[in-house]
Amino acid sequence: MKLTDLFEKPAEKKVSSREEYADRLIRENFIGMLKNRPIEKISVAELCVKCGINRSTFYRHYEDLYQLLDSIVREAHEKIFFDIIAHVNLEENFETVIYDYLLEVSAATEKNKDLYRLLLFGKTPTDLRDRMTESTYRLYELAHEGPSNFRPAENSALHYRFLVSGLIGVWVFWVKNGCTPKKEILAKELREDLIGFYNNMYRLYGKS
Repeated sequence: MKLTDLFEKPAEKKVSSREEYADRLIRENFIGMLKNRPIEKISVAELCVKCGINRSTFYRHYEDLYQLLDSIVREAHEKIFFDIIAHVNLEENFETVIYDYLLEVSAATEKNKDLYRLLLFGKTPTDLRDRMTESTYRLYELAHEGPSNFRPAENSALHYRFLVSGLIGVWVFWVKNGCTPKKEILAKELREDLIGFYNNMYRLYGKS
């Protein structure tokens, strides 16, 4: 069973190439403006001038700048989460794919590190970290509930919350540091931490 079978990914809208171009123009210019100013200091009119479009074109895509920002954050989250979990199979031993999974996540982050840094540390707060935390927690929770060497346990949620908070904290720190050290080192070090975590979980909740 693929993890994507358990997570509902928002349906993609079919748009014309012209509309797609306009949307990309809006998003790219808006991101550029967010690097220098908070969202409340940006207007739709100013963004439209920068894009060379009229306001009606903007409003065909978004209700306001906040919906635009939410769309960017959602896409950034999906790019890491949904694209990566497509490669994770619950029928396999989850622990054996830890390194490859972590490497995929860090590689996807590194490709768009400036955007992730902006969404995590920019002048306009976003909920990207919270989205990553909740979806990652659900991933580990499902791995525990699915074909697993762990028996069901009422308090397992506490352990997974601890794990996920640490993983996302390291990811955020790594982004802030410009994606250094190298992603291979990051994946290797986190794999060791995860092995220790799973060893403890086996001790507490392992099936006899």
